[in-house]
Formats: sequence, structure tokens, C-alpha cells
Amino acid sequence: MLGAMADFRSAMTKLGRAREHLNRLKEELVEFNESNSLTLRMDKDFDTADKLVRRVVVADFIPPPDSWGPLIGDAVANMRAALDHAVWALVVDDRSDSPSETDARKVQFPIHDTASAFGKDRLLQVANQVVVDAIEQCQPYNDRDDTLTDGHPLETLRALSNIDKHRALHVVSLSPARLGITTTPRLPQNPTMNLPGRELHKGAELATWSAWRPSRGTEVKVEAEATAWIVVRAVPPTLASPVALGVIYGPIVDVVENCIDRLSG
Repeated sequence: MLGAMADFRSAMTKLGRAREHLNRLKEELVEFNESNSLTLRMDKDFDTADKLVRRVVVADFIPPPDSWGPLIGDAVANMRAALDHAVWALVVDDRSDSPSETDARKVQFPIHDTASAFGKDRLLQVANQVVVDAIEQCQPYNDRDDTLTDGHPLETLRALSNIDKHRALHVVSLSPARLGITTTPRLPQNPTMNLPGRELHKGAELATWSAWRPSRGTEVKVEAEATAWIVVRAVPPTLASPVALGVIYGPIVDVVENCIDRLSG
């Protein structure tokens, strides 16, 4: 049975450490959202005789702390290492002796977009066919999820890891996660039209909003509030589009855990 005798504690410890970093990041984001770091204003747009129309604009904004980029990098590094440690456990378990330093350098979890690229990976020189087949089942080209629109989570993990290891710290920005608008007196409101992908900064226009006017002469107070969500900025061509924290904490963590489960049998 694949991985029955292999020791995956190191891999699971690395994955657990990644979760600790991500949980800390989520806790700090909650504190950020509760600290009034983001305030909005409602600017008049093209009011008509029948409608009130407003633009939701960021009035004031405190940028996220510099520590968030390294935290994401640490979480990504631990997830990437968790996969490598799982493969190492399998390769070592399959051998009667310790691998040479030359062979040891070939032992890592490969992430490839095509079967032809996987077939050329140096891991295949040191791992037996059962291990290779199990790892191949985890590859993006064999494990596509049509419900995910931003590519396979392992491809995103690879890009995030390469940027953090070889180029620079991840640059973190914030985008609106939830936008709420209230009126006094309460009015029947038309749907708010969010402007997707807007990065939060002072003066950023987030949405337009409208409501039917009340009876003539009625004063209307319109207020808006929003919560922010963490986004890792794109670094083309390695990372073509921004990556939300929810993608890292959700699909990427899930896929890494599922891969380790497959390898452990």
C-alpha cells in the first residue's frame, strides 16, 4: 500500500504551520476592519427628478501593514514544503539505503501543466512507478476543477512560491469584500453596481448607487460602509492576475492536503 509505512509527520507539520500563518493573517484582517481604517463618502452624481444617484468613494484609508506580505510568503513556503516533505517520505520509505546527495536533490514535488513536462521531471529518475503515478494524479492537467476560474490551485501555489523565493516579497493590497448602504429615512434602493477588482486607496470609486426620491422636501441621509479583503497583487507573467486570500486559504490549502492524503494512501 502506497505510503503505509512512510512518515508524513513532517509534511503535516509544515501544512499546519501554513494554516497558523493564514489564521493569523485572517485575525489581523478582522482587527483591521474593526479599526475604522477605511471610511467612505457618498458623492452626488446625476440626481434626477425621480432618483437619487451617488458614487461610493473612499474618503480615507490606512494601507495594510508591511508584515502581511511576508506572512503570505511564509504560508506559501510551508505549503510548498509540505508537498516536498511528503514526496521525500515516500522515496526514503521505498529505499533500503539513504539517497545520495545527487539523488536527494531530485526529490521534490513537481508541479507541471502537461504530461510531457511531467515525464521529463528529474524525480522520475529516483522514485518508483507507484510513487510517480500517485504524484501524477495530483498534477494540474489531471485534476482540473471547472468551477475554479483562476487556474489550478497548484499552479497558483507554484507562482506564489517562485515569486517569494526568487524575486521579492508579495505586495498586498486590499479590495472591498462587502459594501453596505443605509438611508435615513429608509428608501427602496436599486441594486448597487460594484466596480469589480478595485484596489482600495484614498479617492477610489467603488460603486454607484441609486434610489427613488421620497416625497418632495424630505431630507435623505445616505451612508456607506465596507469591509476589506486581502489580495496579492499580480506579478506578470508569473502571476497573471491578483490572488485573493480566500483562494490561498481555501482551494490551495485543500489541494495540498488532498495531495498529501493521496500520497499517504
